[in-house]
Amino acid sequence: MTPQPAKLTLYKRWRLRQGVDRSTVVAFVRGRVIPHYARLDPQVQLELEQLDESTLLAIQRWPSRGRRNEAMSGDRFERWWQQYLPIVEEWDAMLEFDAEWEGTVLID
Repeated sequence: MTPQPAKLTLYKRWRLRQGVDRSTVVAFVRGRVIPHYARLDPQVQLELEQLDESTLLAIQRWPSRGRRNEAMSGDRFERWWQQYLPIVEEWDAMLEFDAEWEGTVLID
């Protein structure tokens, strides 16, 4: 039996900017971020968790590191990224980056 590639999980911790409501960010992720990532790769799963009143954790779950690397390379990715830049600008206006890390799934 051939072992399956390890699933990759990426975590980014963000802080809400002054005056930004969490529900605005949730609606933005549902309406803009998730649909756009689905065009990049329908298998990527995006999640958003609240850590405290002003801190959110954005999570990307990929079937494998290879799948993520493939999705994020080439001309297709470059076109996707150019369309994503306005979304990134809106995101950065709402949230301030704090930290990031990644892990591979050991037990699923």
